[in-house]
Amino acid sequence: MTWPSNVWTEQNGDLVLLVAKSDAWTEHGKLVKLGRVRVHVTPNPFADAADFRQTLRLEDGKRGSKRARSTLRVWVDANRPVLHVEAVFAQPVLLRADWSFGAALTV
Repeated sequence: MTWPSNVWTEQNGDLVLLVAKSDAWTEHGKLVKLGRVRVHVTPNPFADAADFRQTLRLEDGKRGSKRARSTLRVWVDANRPVLHVEAVFAQPVLLRADWSFGAALTV
């Protein structure tokens, strides 16, 4: 069983993760997402930033968002069903993570 996920940063700076599992099938044989996590940062250093960068490091599977001295990094633990979100910011921020799930997340 693997824990793939789709990860991106939206225009407003929110980090969004669509969480999946390789054995999450419906009774109709359809592969489904388990849910969506939205990480909102206030104040958000990534929103409309000219020096914003998203990266994917293939050697270790880490995905990152970076602007100046602020970084969000996402990675999956290969030995446990855990998604990690690591955050380092140049200034104090408030992080809020919202979880949602339902039929709208089917693939």
